[in-house]
Amino acid sequence: MTRLLFLCACLCVTLTSFSQIVNIPDANFKDALLNHDPVIDTNNDGEIQVSEAEATSELVLFSTNIVNTTGLESFINLTSLNTKFNDFTSIDISELINLTTVIFYDLELNSLSFTSNTLLELISIRNTNVTTLDCYQNTALENINLIQTFDLNNLTLPNSNSLEVLRMNTNLITNLDISNYTNLRIVDINRTDISTLNTSSL
Repeated sequence: MTRLLFLCACLCVTLTSFSQIVNIPDANFKDALLNHDPVIDTNNDGEIQVSEAEATSELVLFSTNIVNTTGLESFINLTSLNTKFNDFTSIDISELINLTTVIFYDLELNSLSFTSNTLLELISIRNTNVTTLDCYQNTALENINLIQTFDLNNLTLPNSNSLEVLRMNTNLITNLDISNYTNLRIVDINRTDISTLNTSSL
């Protein structure tokens, strides 16, 4: 009898975990997920289950007027996150430790942290309000694109020699040391306040 009760309890826990619904308070964010291609809402019930979020490897969110990204933390197996023309001022990707690609274009973002995303290989940012970008922990990072990051005044490069491509323009950065990044193949820097750049070791 005890064994039967134990098996029933395990079954209930399993079913609950599979049917648990992700809390997504922003209606525009939820709508974007429900209409995503490829399909995330695989059981077509108008909700995003935790199991559906965990089965998703790529998110593309274009012009969906998202203000609040609560619920994104459930997409723990994302490897690629691409979002453009949305209205959120902050985004928490600390739980998305499998990310290898992030593309953030034309957003109201005031801050960004990639500290937990140590598998990142590509960071591409355009037209945000971010002032500081710290990539020190991103030791797998190969490609950094910072395009029209008008308010950016502080950039910390990875603590590794993985970087191969560095593109940046239109920002407030005045100093940049790339002398240790001997694997760099492309360096494209313009419209900044950097006065000198030592490339002798490249």
